[in-house]
Amino acid sequence: MNIFKKITKELGVDTPLDKIIKEKPKSFDMDKLKDAMVVEVNDKVYREQKSLPKKFNWLMCFPLILCSFIIIYGVFSNTDNLATQIICILICVIICIVGGAYDIYAPYKELILNREEGTISMPRAFKKENVVISFEEGDGIVKFTSGGGAAPDVYLVFLHKNRKKGGHLSHSDIYAFWEFVVWYMDKNRPLPPGTAFDPYREADFQRRKAEGFPKPLYKSYIPTPEATRRQQLERERIGKW
Repeated sequence: MNIFKKITKELGVDTPLDKIIKEKPKSFDMDKLKDAMVVEVNDKVYREQKSLPKKFNWLMCFPLILCSFIIIYGVFSNTDNLATQIICILICVIICIVGGAYDIYAPYKELILNREEGTISMPRAFKKENVVISFEEGDGIVKFTSGGGAAPDVYLVFLHKNRKKGGHLSHSDIYAFWEFVVWYMDKNRPLPPGTAFDPYREADFQRRKAEGFPKPLYKSYIPTPEATRRQQLERERIGKW
């Protein structure tokens, strides 16, 4: 389905996305993990940093500097009081430094997909603790805001079925990321595509083999074969799928 048709279908409606693998999911390769802010990925857990890197944010600081110049110019134009002028400059400098350094002292936040326990842990605005929701008890939903521009700002959230708690999953590649989430959280399937998972495929295979290769929890329209032909034959012989 065309991405624009998908977005149009979801806009303004809390329609849960299907827990079905319909297309190839977002792939996580070893050499791209840092760019995606993924801090841990294996057969048990996926952890993605949601807070910005802890460094001085000049993009935040520059607008504050420009506003400060305007304020300082206004104060200097309307008063000759030296104390007032000095106080104004100090306040503006402090605001610029605090604004630019916010990312350094802001709380660290991360998204955690726990494949082993079947839960998703997401950061909450203005809250220190993450909200944790069972994947079975939640829904992936596409949300949008006007964003002040012509095109809507589209993002993916995961909410409990009662809609009283939830959090943010992704702001980019939202449908491909949802396909990844569904695949990864189905612990009866082989691990999703991507070289980042290659070191853990054998351990995941052995776990599923010991469990008798139970059938997948969620339907898929695309094949999900094992990493090797030998493993595939074992799964077909033992699990019958």
